[in-house]
Amino acid sequence: MPNLHVAIIIQSNRFKIAGGMPGQEVSWRVEAVRNDRWIQQYGYQTEQEKLVEHQGKYVHPELFGQSKERGIHYSPVIERTREVGDRNSQLIVESGGVESRGGVNKRPLSTNSKRNSSL
Repeated sequence: MPNLHVAIIIQSNRFKIAGGMPGQEVSWRVEAVRNDRWIQQYGYQTEQEKLVEHQGKYVHPELFGQSKERGIHYSPVIERTREVGDRNSQLIVESGGVESRGGVNKRPLSTNSKRNSSL
């Protein structure tokens, strides 16, 4: 667009564009360089190289149609632990509420059982 320009620079989060033909549509983009305390303390790096063990893997593999095994945070040991935990939960439910913790079986008291209060 001929003669299109910024007439007033950004002040109080506003700026003014002038020139061009009446009724024309205008798009713009405002960019700035970060200068907050984090940047002042640690510096700014737009891209970081991946660690060798993370190369070829994803932070969020599911967003790219990949399996969770392709994620940088995937650990087969953690997955097996989760699977074992899920199986143990199913065993507790399937066994009618019997829990086993630390080698001691805890069974729910039935409503007909009597307690020995002389202990």
